[in-house]
Parts: sequence; C-alpha cells; structure tokens
Amino acid sequence: MGKKSEKSKIAHPNPPSSKKGLFLLGGLLVGVIATVIGVQVALNGKVAPHTSMFGQDISLAQAEDVQQTLSEKLDAYEQAPINLIFEGTSYTFTLAELGITLNKTASVESIPVMNWFTSFTSFEGGLLGQKEVAVVYEYDDEILRNALNARIINLTVAAQEPRVSYNPYTDSFDISLESNGWTADMGQFYENMDSLIKNLDSSPVEIATVELFPNITAAELESQKDLLKNTLNQTVTLYTTASSWDIYWLDHLDWLSFTPKEEVKSTAPKAVDATDTPDGQTLISAPEIQVQVDPTAIETYVRDNIAPDVETASQDVTILMDENGAITFEGTAVDGLAIQYENLNDFLNLALDQGLSSVELPIQVTKGNVNAQEELRDQGITELVATGYSAYNGSPTNRIHNIGVGIERFNGVLIQPGEEFTFGDQLGPVDGSTGYLKELVIKEGKTVPEYGGGICQVSSTLYRAVLFTGLPVIERHSHAYAVKYYAYPLGWGLDATVYPPTVDLVFKNDMATPILIQSYVDWGEAYFKFYGTKDGRSVTMDGPYITNQASAPAPQYTVTPDLAPGEIEQVDTAHAGFTATWIQTILYADGTSVTNQIVSPYHPWAAKYMVGEGTPGYGDTPSEESAGEEVTTVAE
Repeated sequence: MGKKSEKSKIAHPNPPSSKKGLFLLGGLLVGVIATVIGVQVALNGKVAPHTSMFGQDISLAQAEDVQQTLSEKLDAYEQAPINLIFEGTSYTFTLAELGITLNKTASVESIPVMNWFTSFTSFEGGLLGQKEVAVVYEYDDEILRNALNARIINLTVAAQEPRVSYNPYTDSFDISLESNGWTADMGQFYENMDSLIKNLDSSPVEIATVELFPNITAAELESQKDLLKNTLNQTVTLYTTASSWDIYWLDHLDWLSFTPKEEVKSTAPKAVDATDTPDGQTLISAPEIQVQVDPTAIETYVRDNIAPDVETASQDVTILMDENGAITFEGTAVDGLAIQYENLNDFLNLALDQGLSSVELPIQVTKGNVNAQEELRDQGITELVATGYSAYNGSPTNRIHNIGVGIERFNGVLIQPGEEFTFGDQLGPVDGSTGYLKELVIKEGKTVPEYGGGICQVSSTLYRAVLFTGLPVIERHSHAYAVKYYAYPLGWGLDATVYPPTVDLVFKNDMATPILIQSYVDWGEAYFKFYGTKDGRSVTMDGPYITNQASAPAPQYTVTPDLAPGEIEQVDTAHAGFTATWIQTILYADGTSVTNQIVSPYHPWAAKYMVGEGTPGYGDTPSEESAGEEVTTVAE
C-alpha cells in the first residue's frame, strides 16, 4: 500500500494585521506633509510671528502691505520737519539739513517675512522670539554739528578764563574774573534723536546742555602773582644764524594760557575773620601755575613777522660745461627753509617753564638739487656747500655797475683741491678798459673817486662763502672805517677790503674735491655759491662782539680856491670807530676742531668839508687834517 503524501506548511510574508498598520502609518505621514504644506502656503509672504513695528503687533500680516506702509512712512518722515528746542526757542530742520539719511531699503528689509524655506532659526531670536522692525539710518556728525551751530545762537559758550593784563604804572597784574560756559549735551541729544527716528516720531527734541568750567580761577592766579611776574617779566630771543627777534612776554599776555600744574600747600590770610588758628591764617590749596603759549597765536605772529625773512622754497640748478671747459648755470641752487611751528611752540613752552632767554628757530631744510653734467659730477660737483650773501641797496649807480662787472669775473671758476685762491689774480685789471666806472674808494686817508669803487662788495661776499665753508683764510683785511653796506645781514666784522696787489683776499681749498663758484647779483643783492662735495665739517659763527668804541673826530675843513667864497661842500662823512670780533669754530668730521678769532678794527673817521677861499670864519690856508694811519682800500 502506498504512503499518504503530507501537505507542506509555508509562513505567509504579510499577515493581514501588519499590512493594515503600514497603511495607517502612510496615511498619517501624508496627512502631516499635507498639513505642513498647507501651513507654508498659508504663511508664505506673511510677517513672522511675534513681530512689532512702532509698538504695534504686525505678526502674520501680509508682508507686502507692511512693506508698503513702512515705505510710505519713511518717505513722509524724510520730508517732515524736525523741531529742536534750545532754551525755549524752537528751531526747525529737515533730516537732510542735519546730515541724517534714512536707509529705506535696509529698513524695509528688516521686516521678517516668511517663505517656503522658513525654519525656526530663519530670524534673529528664532521664529517664535520677539522681533522689532528697525529704522536704519546714518548721520554725518560734522554736518549735524555745523548745522546746529549755524542756526542756534549760543549753543556753545566757552568758559572764560580769568584775563591777565599788565599795568606798567603800578608794575602789577590786573586779573579779571572767570566765568563758566556751556555746550550742547551731544550724547543725550543723539540718544533722543535715535529714539525718535527709530519710531518715526516727530515730537520736538529738547537740547540739553552741560556746564563748562575754566581751567583756573582768578583767585588761584591772585595767589601766585609774584611767581607769575618772575616768569613773565623776561624777554626770549628767537634767533637764526642771520637774524634775531625779541619777544617780551608782558607785551603778549594774550598769547598765554594759565593752568594749574599741581596742587601744593601754602598759607594765606583768610578773607574773613579767622578763629581756627592763633595767627588768623588758614591752610589753603594754591596750585602751581603752568604758563603755556597758544600755538595758534605764536604761529600767526611768526608767519606775519618772522617767516617772510626766513622761509624760502627750494630751487634746483643745472650746471653745464662745453667742449672748451666753459661752465654755465641754469638757475641756482637754493635750500628750502621752513619753520617747524609745532617744535617752536614746544621750545617756547620750555623757555617759559625754565626761564630760558633764547630759542633757536627750528628750521626744516629741503635741499635744492644740483644737476651737474657727468664730467663735473665725476669731479665731485654734487651739492651746494655754502653761500655767501650781501646786500648793497641804495648804492650809487656807478657802484652798482662795478659790482656787476666784478662779480662776473668769478662765475664758473673751479678751485682745485689744495689750490690757494687769490681774489686779485682772478679779478684782473680794474680800469676803464675792463669795464669799470669811477666810484668812491678810501685812499690815503681820504674817500675819493677811482675806477672800481664797489669791488669790496664782491670780495666781502666771497669772503663770507669762504667763512661758511670753513676754508683756511691766508690773507684778509677789514676796511679802514665801518662801511654801511657790510653790516647786513649778520652784523659788522665780516667784510674783506681789497686793492690788488697790495691789499688782497687769499684762501685755500683744503677739501678733497674741487669747489665750483657761481657768482651773480640779483636786485641789489650779491651771491657767491660754492658747489662741491661736503666733507662733514660744520661751521658756527659767534658774534659780533663790539669793543673799543670811539666817537668820530671833529669835522675837518679844507679851504680851496675851487669854490666860491661862502660855499661849503662835504666830501667825506663821519664814522664812529670800534672793533668788531667774531669767533669762528670749525668742527671736522673726525671730531677735531679749530677756533679762529676774526678781528676787524674800524678807525674813527672825521667828516671832511671843502670851503671856498674867503669864506668868513675860515682861514686862507687849508685846515690841518688828522694824521692817522694811511690805509688804501677800495671802498663802498
């Protein structure tokens, strides 16, 4: 009998209960998604929840409507008047006049708008956090302050310092009382304006003030009167190598400010009856006074009174040499000089504090460029080494002519290293054939006309360039008497008279490179400029020291038949005598130095007159003239 087959048992993969659960889960997910999409559709373009604008809740409002409303409000506010109140008076401005600019785009964009991609972190503070629409603006502080000060009278009133004036009749100070001032409290003003603008509020804004106090009181100055007098009753001298200017502080008290330096203790009588001390005195606080110069005042004074004589712009020179070795100049090198006003103010404050009697004017030098031809540069002609300068304004026509002729003889001359340079050798013959005219010279105790009168202006100018370069001087002579043309600009004692070949000017070029001379005249001024390469030496000139002063002798009269009886003609002027001394110090690059004493004895000189023979009161023979030393020089 065969076996009975068995039915296989296989588990069903999706039992009816599991399938039902999956359908439920899918339905729920679809429902959630549909809900989210529905919410996003509903909220798209709406203002985020918990948002306010100008104190009103605009949550879930249509964003376009809110944006339009804000834009219109911004436009209106931009044109609306801004009323500011100061001390009971109202002043009207526009935002533009105050330098305030509304950033409308940024303001509108500050509205939190929901869209398809909005999440809980899309906005500052979160989707459910509190949010405020901001009005964005910028302001220009300078425009705002200028607008306020231009329209509002006395918006700022400076505190008045006690005023110090000097009474020369009583030799004492008069001190006026101080007063407080005020200014706008700009910090508070900006806070108030910020609050108004952020709310587009047009309410008036009150401008508050803060009190300003003086740096010092009259009582404090009164307590230090004696010290102030000692400080201010002095003169400070501003100086350069060429000039000096005196400033007497008591004449310029309006330049000065007074502030307490530090608190010190002193005793002074009480203003009222004192009962707390046996001697009727009490201990009070008396500040030490610091006196300082107003930088604006001193700069104005120096610019008006000193700078025109000191400051100059730099200039460049081009130096050329042709195939024959002749040297020509295009322009002239001038080192620019500018006063350093900030440093000057510091130096003057130091002078006041320490009682200094002199202050060197601080000068910034900008070198003029020397553009020399290559062959000259190879020899060392690279920079301006020194300048000799003199002035002869007011000279007679013939003297001016002779100076121009003589100075041209030296232009373009090269002095080689080690060479001794003799003025007369380069000058050459001085007579009518060489272009000179007759002019006054000092000769054999008299001032007489002769060819070349005025050449000493040339030699004296050259001598000054030699001195300022620091070259050894082998021969030099001062004039017999003090000639007015040589006192400028540094004072007496820097002249060099010549009457070649007996009286000459000789010096040596002890530098390692040649010296190239540029010499010229310019509207009553004579110049010698030395070009070369500086070797590190520096020169200081101290003087002049005036000694041996003597009055001019009595006038001398000479009777002459060349004049009619009663005619008197002056032929020479009187000159006082004195000795002028300079101290020249040359400091070399290796640290060694040389000091030279330059002594110029000027003789007393009598006025001389020619008197017509037969003039009453004068003899029939010439008057005796003073013997004196016979000196022959080219003069004037």
